[in-house]
Amino acid sequence: FLTDTSSFLVGRPWLRQIRVKINESCNVPSPLWRMMTDCDKPYSLWNTDVSSYDVGWTPQNVTFDEASWKNVSDFQVPWMYQYASLSAAVPDSGEHGTYYGGGYIVELSDSSDADIDIIDELQEMNWIDDNTRAVFIEFIVYNANANLFAIMTLLAE
Repeated sequence: FLTDTSSFLVGRPWLRQIRVKINESCNVPSPLWRMMTDCDKPYSLWNTDVSSYDVGWTPQNVTFDEASWKNVSDFQVPWMYQYASLSAAVPDSGEHGTYYGGGYIVELSDSSDADIDIIDELQEMNWIDDNTRAVFIEFIVYNANANLFAIMTLLAE
């Protein structure tokens, strides 16, 4: 149960990251070359990164279908793009963009201490970097008094 004693968490919370493609930066105008050498494109559906990577965003030349997910270790999953199902096709809007389903997903645990360890490990491996445009924290709550489910989505851009 949650602190209100009538709602409880259904399943586990998860993090979902939306990224732009690596090495697709915009052009720096020539008067600004001395001040900056690189800039990053804003998020759009057309430059969404849907590639799968090795740990630390190292490119790999492997595509994964549903059958090959059984052979992926838990350590590798945060670096693998997961497409949204058709039921999750409604986009989420934020201050800087409209984000479509899918992304790089990390399932959290039932323990806040273990979750902190997971997040610390992801931070050490630069899971969030210059190509990250949004990170969602998502979870489902059921309220027994109202007999309602609620999908909670928190967005950081």
